[in-house]
Amino acid sequence: MRIISLLPSATEIIAGLGLTDQLVGVSHSCDSPNSVIKLPKVTSCRIPENISSQAIDDFVRSFASSPQALYDLDIALMEVLQPDLVVSQAICDVCAVDGKVADLAVRELSSRPELINLEPFSLDDILETITQLGSVTGREEQAASLVTNFKLRIERVKENSKSRRGPPPRVIFLDWLIPPFVGGHWVPEMLSLAGFGPTLITPGMPSRRASWEEIMTCDPDIIIVACCGLIESEARRDIELLHSKDRWFKLRAVREGNVHVLDGKQLFSRASPRIIDSLEQLAQILN
Repeated sequence: MRIISLLPSATEIIAGLGLTDQLVGVSHSCDSPNSVIKLPKVTSCRIPENISSQAIDDFVRSFASSPQALYDLDIALMEVLQPDLVVSQAICDVCAVDGKVADLAVRELSSRPELINLEPFSLDDILETITQLGSVTGREEQAASLVTNFKLRIERVKENSKSRRGPPPRVIFLDWLIPPFVGGHWVPEMLSLAGFGPTLITPGMPSRRASWEEIMTCDPDIIIVACCGLIESEARRDIELLHSKDRWFKLRAVREGNVHVLDGKQLFSRASPRIIDSLEQLAQILN
């Protein structure tokens, strides 16, 4: 089977199923495992590199009314690669190529590949995508093994969180800083499993923009910053921009040193088997 993956989480699932050697093309963002970095890139992004989260937000908003897409899909290259299977997503057209765009592209390919759009909103959904790709690729046993291991590690985190005494600390999880967004999808569920009391977001709902007034009124015990698509050093760079804002230092978590900055790009924004590593890292914060 010749596989093209249009998003990093799908690439990581495919690798977890032992199918790295069947990948013939990936997105420009796919960087794990290392062996996929050298593969042909069938997507590209118009967002400039090395700019602040405020500049990225401004750039994305400028495209809202534009006929252009944030991501380009190299259909000519995909035709050369002759895939049997293309894996895309239908959750967020800001994070990766939109599923509708992928659908139109696949229809033009002479190899007539099957298209799968992944749409996980919860941890169970992530497990289902692993099972789904395992079924399509004939790797049911490998998928079942990944799912079993995933569930065992979740249970360990749950048991450890139950053993702690006292009320769960109130937390705000920021997956964007300027402007602030609170993390959604699977993040609130993970926070609850790890022993936190998530605030300002409902499990299973997308990330949403929050006002600083909301954040200050909530005044959480802990703030976790893991910006979508940004590594830890990039998130810390954006936190520096908040240091000129009095409201940032009025937050109790900031004053008391309870702000934790994590790698949003690698750990939290990818609905892959590695999301369990993210859950365990959240649990370590409380431990």
